Amino acid sequence: MATNEEVKLVNESTFVNVYYIDDNFTLWNFYGGNQEWYADVSEKNNGCGPVAAANITAYLAQKDSSKYGNLYNLPSTAKHHFLKHMYDLYDALDPGIFGVYSLIDFKTRVESFALTRGVSLSDNYIFCNDLLYNVSEFIKYGLSQDCPVACLNLQITYLYGYHWMTITKYFRDAVTDDRWIAVSTWGERRSINFKEYYDSAHTWGGGFVFFY
Repeated sequence: MATNEEVKLVNESTFVNVYYIDDNFTLWNFYGGNQEWYADVSEKNNGCGPVAAANITAYLAQKDSSKYGNLYNLPSTAKHHFLKHMYDLYDALDPGIFGVYSLIDFKTRVESFALTRGVSLSDNYIFCNDLLYNVSEFIKYGLSQDCPVACLNLQITYLYGYHWMTITKYFRDAVTDDRWIAVSTWGERRSINFKEYYDSAHTWGGGFVFFY
């Protein structure tokens, strides 16, 4: 019998653990950043790309400080520190009134940000209009290299459309061919039907990119 496929980041369960202690001394843990933490309404509306970039650069810095450490130069991933990192990436990606809607712009600006920190990043990317098999293989390869995969879906009406997220896990049921991805979005880990995601993005545009 065929076996299920499961490919994930080495630290997928915790990913980028952003934490916060409230006034009642309750500890809150978040699965990456949340664009709702930005102060301005326009930043909240257009900030998903910078948050995905903040997640990815922080994860790379955590996994190999000797190579990527300068990408995240703050003393912890406490919320107030991570929010500063989110603003650094917001300035670097400079979203317009429609956010960052170009895969090429996203990868170019992330790499430019890295260079300002003395880190040279390479990228690998694929557009959503490619075949499902090719896109799935791309995501699996990126995750197998312990690289978070940024994804953009440009369909406006889809729940996760016109939105950047960070993929941390890929799963395929060998019997039913059901495919799922785990993502970081709005500070949470969410599980999404990948075929539904792919079908909407395949029609409307978007893509996937990881850095190494």
